[in-house]
Amino acid sequence: MWFAYAGGGASGWWARQNWAFYSLVAPIGVLLIAIATDLVRPVSVEQEGKD
Repeated sequence: MWFAYAGGGASGWWARQNWAFYSLVAPIGVLLIAIATDLVRPVSVEQEGKD
């Protein structure tokens, strides 16, 4: 988990240095995909305890 946070921070820093405001396109796109997936297939309370 620590490597995921460090990798995300490093890639965010790099993107900010090279693309400025457009570096937000990828994270916002991933967030929109996650929201759409949750709207189509929400996790029920019963499933949440099994995983």
